[in-house]
Amino acid sequence: MLSDIPRSIMSLLRNKVYLVTCLGICCEIAIVSGFVVFLPKYLETQFGTSTSMANVFTGEKCQIKLNWKILKSPTIMCHFMVNHVNE
Repeated sequence: MLSDIPRSIMSLLRNKVYLVTCLGICCEIAIVSGFVVFLPKYLETQFGTSTSMANVFTGEKCQIKLNWKILKSPTIMCHFMVNHVNE
């Protein structure tokens, strides 16, 4: 069982779909983290909101978008009939 780990890791590293998906997720995380970090300060300076209101607004927007993505993903996958394909 322990000897299967290197073989499994090499199998994952050879899977192009898996690697591109991981790269896409990393890019999305970088964008979202930048958005979450700098948006409250931008709202404070551009629109004159208080720090707490800017943070609440940012938190609400991020939570709504995250929930929307989580709920919409299975629908999109079923619509396009995404199936697992062995290479």
